[in-house]
Amino acid sequence: MRFPEISATLKALTSDQKQTKLTRKINTSMKKVISILLFIVMAHLAYSQQLNTTKKIADSSKPFYDAEASCGSCNFKMQRNGCFLAIRFNGKFYFVTGTGIDDYGDAHDKEGFCNAIRKVKVQGDIQEENFNVSYFEFRK
Repeated sequence: MRFPEISATLKALTSDQKQTKLTRKINTSMKKVISILLFIVMAHLAYSQQLNTTKKIADSSKPFYDAEASCGSCNFKMQRNGCFLAIRFNGKFYFVTGTGIDDYGDAHDKEGFCNAIRKVKVQGDIQEENFNVSYFEFRK
């Protein structure tokens, strides 16, 4: 054996003592495995995003508009730093206020606003180059 002092010590131990040492080793290994798995699960939960489940209530006194929504920087080539939610309505582009690009999931996901142009039903007011949203819903 490589470690003669360990071998001599193990020979001197009774079978109950050997079993106790083996159990301690297994328990220590299991604690390490469980700790690593717990860390992975916690990291995944911390990184996960929650979709916006609060739906804005439509106002029946205001008109609804069919528009296209996407990232103004990535897909509509609007001039502003970073990614932001924008709509194309009546051939014009508007910056969206009242809701954000990540309120509907990860913008850089496969179907996110930075990679797709989505049809939406909106309600709100136009103020210069901004569309202040009071209702925002995806069209199917």
